[in-house]
Amino acid sequence: MNGGRKSLGFTLIEVLIALTIISIACVAAMRAIDMGVRGAHAMQQRSLALICVQNHLADLTLQQAFPPPGVTTASCRQGPHVFISEQQVSSAPHELFRIVTVRTRIRGGPVLAELSGTLSRLP
Repeated sequence: MNGGRKSLGFTLIEVLIALTIISIACVAAMRAIDMGVRGAHAMQQRSLALICVQNHLADLTLQQAFPPPGVTTASCRQGPHVFISEQQVSSAPHELFRIVTVRTRIRGGPVLAELSGTLSRLP
């Protein structure tokens, strides 16, 4: 007979090392999934904010509005989000034109979308 011991399985150390490697891989996968979900949520917010800005400028154009220079705010609901739109109107070099900049954000958050346009009194 053989004087040495036969190995019939894994030692405790081998099992612990394998579990450590698997747990590190699982944590890395969970972090990647979390980053993907956060990125998708941020993209959704930016897309909806852009729709608010585009709608605001389209409304001004269709109403043939010619607002005085200044800053006004309004709310805009898109899906589950309520955005705050800030409209900044400034004079253009020619008196028949106004430059309008609209910025949209979630209350207390950074600007998510911004567009500028020109309004005129010309027919």
